[in-house]
Amino acid sequence: MTTKNEIILSLSKKNKIIPSKFHYDLRGSKYFEKITKTKEYYVTRVEKEILKKISKEIKLLFKENLTFVEFGSGATEKIRILINDKVKFYVPLDISFDFIKQSSKKLL
Repeated sequence: MTTKNEIILSLSKKNKIIPSKFHYDLRGSKYFEKITKTKEYYVTRVEKEILKKISKEIKLLFKENLTFVEFGSGATEKIRILINDKVKFYVPLDISFDFIKQSSKKLL
């Protein structure tokens, strides 16, 4: 189904919606990253604190050639805490391909 048809179908329903994947292009993803840095949005901050506390234990649990698959990778800030020389592959997954591409380049 084309993007146009998917939006038309979504808006023709009784409860009209536009699927979230259409909100999170490169621009929308950058905007969301700004939101995650606000004082009110604590989720990312708490997740990073937890990962920092357990990262040494996680690194000790696994052998060489790890692959990380991260759903909702965003700006790849959280995975930076876990990546080390044991990680062979990292697969970021997010709605905006352009944002993943940009974030992955920064991670390299």
